[in-house]
Amino acid sequence: MMKMMLKSGIFPSILTVFENRAGLITLKICLKRIDSWPSLTRVVHTLTHVPPSEELMSDQDDSPVPIDWSFQSKIDQDLRDSDLQNANLRRAILDGSNLKGSNLSGADLRNASLVGTDLMKCALDGADLRGARLTKAKLNLSNFQDAKLDGADLRGVRGRYAIWRRANWWDAKMNDDLRKALSKKWPKPE
Repeated sequence: MMKMMLKSGIFPSILTVFENRAGLITLKICLKRIDSWPSLTRVVHTLTHVPPSEELMSDQDDSPVPIDWSFQSKIDQDLRDSDLQNANLRRAILDGSNLKGSNLSGADLRNASLVGTDLMKCALDGADLRGARLTKAKLNLSNFQDAKLDGADLRGVRGRYAIWRRANWWDAKMNDDLRKALSKKWPKPE
């Protein structure tokens, strides 16, 4: 019999452990309260552990449901390291939020407002940023591979050290110095 003390003088005791042929494990636990002398309270609980069967597991879909923050306001929020893969962030307002290190791969950010947002080290590969407002956003070390940037406002952003492979950055509004830096490293295909 194994005993251990919990708070307020309760001692759990494992009375019996059973394992049947099907692999079911059953614990019979007794809780004794000793601070209520002279009456001794005794409660018996039976716990059963059922191992997951392959039959039940095959019916489950382990793919996460994408987040839908469309038309919502998340201004000045700490959303670091968020998993927003394939999320619907259409017309969301994320101004001044911290999304550093977040996964926004394949996210729908059409017409979203990301003014002054920290997007450093973000995965934005395949994201749809058409018409998004990213003025003065921090984009360094982010991945924009295959992102759609038609009409996106990138004026005043810091993003010369981001990955812009196969992203149509030339269709976005941006400062001339950033346009010059990107045209050297990620030239528009002919």
